[in-house]
Parts: sequence; structure tokens; C-alpha cells
Amino acid sequence: MKRNLLLCLLAASIAACPLAEAGTKEELVRLQSDVLALQNQIREFDKGYTEKLDSLRSLVIQLNDQAARSGLVLDRISAAMENTEAGTREADRNLLEEVRRLSEKVDEVGTRISAMAQQLGELKVQSASLGPATSPGLSPEVLYNQAFGDFVQGNFDLAIEGFSAYVSTYPAGEKAPDALLNIGDSHIGQNRLPQAVAAFTRVINDYAESAKVPSALYKRARVELAMQEKENATADLRHIVEKFPQSPEAGLAQAELDRLTASKPAAPARRKAR
Repeated sequence: MKRNLLLCLLAASIAACPLAEAGTKEELVRLQSDVLALQNQIREFDKGYTEKLDSLRSLVIQLNDQAARSGLVLDRISAAMENTEAGTREADRNLLEEVRRLSEKVDEVGTRISAMAQQLGELKVQSASLGPATSPGLSPEVLYNQAFGDFVQGNFDLAIEGFSAYVSTYPAGEKAPDALLNIGDSHIGQNRLPQAVAAFTRVINDYAESAKVPSALYKRARVELAMQEKENATADLRHIVEKFPQSPEAGLAQAELDRLTASKPAAPARRKAR
């Protein structure tokens, strides 16, 4: 009896070994599956993290560029404000507000120009059957708009030709000062600075009563600075501040004068003969 009991126990132990081994293999398979799933999750996480990090890095670069540009503007404004006395703080605030308003106007004009470019292109096609830009049969509006369309599209030589035709054909036209300003800007676009100065000078001399004179003075001053003619530029900037204090360009001119004064004190400027 006792022997039979021992034989039964031995048989049960032998039968249990394969079952235990089978259970261990199943656990290993599940563990391997879990490890593979975890590895896949880690890879997906790394991929998503890398993409988000790249996007964040690009955004940071853009923000740094914008911050750098803003920093330059703020440095100039701060330098101008530090060189003034306490009694002129209100004038500085007015200057900043004027610059801000002018910036808003520039943005608005840029948007309008983009919308106008396509319209002007269509207008140019429609008016092409009327003849060349210098044809005396063209109305002032068509002649000016054709030239302005070339100007907006960067065809500066054609723009200069068209605006010059407008000024020569309609010297008393409403847009004659604007045409000369655009001629000057077109020459700047071609890096022909002396010719740009000549165009702005025509506005100042030939259309002295025009509201475009402050703009012509400021544009000429900027070109003169680029040509290292600081005395002439200073004279033009002072002329704007003294003669046209209510113009949008007056604030810009004063800021430029402050910058020039801060960089290097200059003797009273005398305009060179042209």
C-alpha cells in the first residue's frame, strides 16, 4: 500500500514538470510581447518628440530673429530718449506714436498694393490696344497706372519710362509729384543713387507747394546718407522738422537727426551746390 502511494506521487510529479515548463514559456512569450510593445511606444514617442522639437526650434529661431530686429529699433529709440532732457519726454512719446501710426499706414499701403498689382496688370492688358505708353492719346490716369503697374512688379526701367512720359505730357497733372517720387524709388531699386537724388530734387524745386515735398526731402536725405553726404542729409532733415513739423516725415526726420547727433556731433550743415 505504501509502495503504491509512493508510485502515485512520483507519477504526479513527473506529469507536473511539463505543465510548469509550459507555463514558464507562456510567461516568457507574454513578456517578450510586452517588451516589443514598449519598444514600439518608445520609438513612436521619440519620433513625435523629435518632430515637435524641430518645430519648436524653428519657432525659436523665428522669434529670435524678430526679437533681434525689435531690439535694434528699441536700442535706437532708447538712445534717442537717453540723449534728451526730462522736459522733452512728452515729445518723445509723440514721436513714437507718430512712428507707430506711420508704420500702420505702411502696412495698409502694402496690402493695398498687393491687391492693386493684379488689377493694374489687367488694366495694362486692356489698355495695350491703345498704343505705346508715350502715346499722346492716353489719358493721365491710364498713363500713370501703366507706369505704376510696372513699378509694383519691379520693372523699374519701364516704370521710369512711363512716369517720365506722364511728367513730360502732363507736367501740371495731379500725379506729377508722385510720378517723380516713383522715378526716384525706381532708380534706388536699380542702385542709381545720383539719379534718384535728381528725381527727388525736381519734386522739391518744381512742385514746392505740393504736399509731397516732405516725402521728397526725407527720401533724398536717406539717399544722401547712403552716399556718405551727411551734411546735405542733415540739412534736408532739419528742413523737414522746421518747415513741415506736422508732416508724418517730421517725426522720422527728428529721429534720424537724433541718431546722427548721438553718433557724431556735427557742425552746422551747409548744402553742397548741385
